[in-house]
Amino acid sequence: MAPSMAPSSSPSYEPSIYPTTIPTSPPSIKPCLDSATYKFEASSNGKPVQRTCDWLTQREDTETFRLAKFCPKFSNGSYVQDECILSCGRCPTGSPSPSSTPSVHFSTTPSVKPTVLASTSPSEIPTIKPTLEPSSLSSEVPSLPPTVQPSQSSSTPPSLFSSTTPSPGPTEMSTKEPSLGPSSRPSYSQSQAPSED
Repeated sequence: MAPSMAPSSSPSYEPSIYPTTIPTSPPSIKPCLDSATYKFEASSNGKPVQRTCDWLTQREDTETFRLAKFCPKFSNGSYVQDECILSCGRCPTGSPSPSSTPSVHFSTTPSVKPTVLASTSPSEIPTIKPTLEPSSLSSEVPSLPPTVQPSQSSSTPPSLFSSTTPSPGPTEMSTKEPSLGPSSRPSYSQSQAPSED
């Protein structure tokens, strides 16, 4: 049995029981087009309606919401993302290597492995669970809001904002300038040596 000369017009979703004896040289790439005939179920004013793929990206103000809601949905015998591959950003690349630019549409499932390159800017939405280990790279900008629990080790540069609770012990380095005024709270322990001034 020899490989086909062109991709199938209706590809199967299951692998073949009898594979070809000679693999094709380049992988066959399905054209990146939305189905012209597929319709999926949505609702309008609480009533079910049939929508085409182009409806997903028809309005810029609702595009992100529609893609997130409908692309992973199973409707009329198919997943919407399998029929609306262009609109849902699911075009095959024909290459297992990552693209040089990020996708326009986000994926509906998280990556199995972390990315090779770290992002240059922080996420807009914080993670649900904190990481178990600190990051190998420090951030350029302090966190807003502050952390719930203080760090176990001191930071190299001083903090930009004053803390709401006093330190458990004295600082390791003295300040170069005296305080501008008395502290609002007294020290827990007396000084080890008198001030020089």
